[in-house]
Amino acid sequence: MAFKLTVPHAASFSRILMAPLSILYLYEFPYKVPVLLAIVAFAGLSDFLDGYLARKLNSVSELGASIDFTADKIFTNTFLTVFAIAGDMPIWMLLVILNRDFWVMGIRIFTASEGMVISSSKVGKWKTTAFFAGMFGVIWGHLLGYYFLLIGVVFCLVSMVHYTTSFVKVVRESKKRY
Repeated sequence: MAFKLTVPHAASFSRILMAPLSILYLYEFPYKVPVLLAIVAFAGLSDFLDGYLARKLNSVSELGASIDFTADKIFTNTFLTVFAIAGDMPIWMLLVILNRDFWVMGIRIFTASEGMVISSSKVGKWKTTAFFAGMFGVIWGHLLGYYFLLIGVVFCLVSMVHYTTSFVKVVRESKKRY
């Protein structure tokens, strides 16, 4: 099967390409805050647009969903790691987020390899929204950033429970024995 770069794929890839720019948070330079806010705003917009455009252009695919999921993790986790390095986000939050993401990625890889499907939940969208709001707040230097990140961590845990219970259900309903 040939890979065709679609507009939604490009929107997802743009987040992957922007992730390394998070390192700018660690340096002082003129217009640092507006530059970083613009990067996060563009990433948030691309996250919204990739799914919207995929549906609008009738190009929804498993590949697109995987690229979107991966791009979200790379962008968000890179920024959150930089915040933790800078001391502007507690390490425990980062560890919860990273461990949840690895767990969910493992579940998704296994179920996909077995031809099983676990649908995502709205909690994942809320989590992503909370993290983007948290990134804005942290960059802006506002305490609300911490609270949005904390809300994101709660949604992270709820989402992890959703994926885990869905995984157990799908595996139990499978004809195979594991």
